[in-house]
Amino acid sequence: MPHLTEAECNQIISLFKGGTIRNHIIETLDFSKTTVYRTIQTFCEGK
Repeated sequence: MPHLTEAECNQIISLFKGGTIRNHIIETLDFSKTTVYRTIQTFCEGK
């Protein structure tokens, strides 16, 4: 699977910061669970 674009990462993070639960992000954006969890984890580690 190709890497996420910056725009796709921003979509995930924007939803997460807005309070959207991870499972809803997965369903809404149709990304894998692993992709969403890793993107959020990377964001949280970089705060």
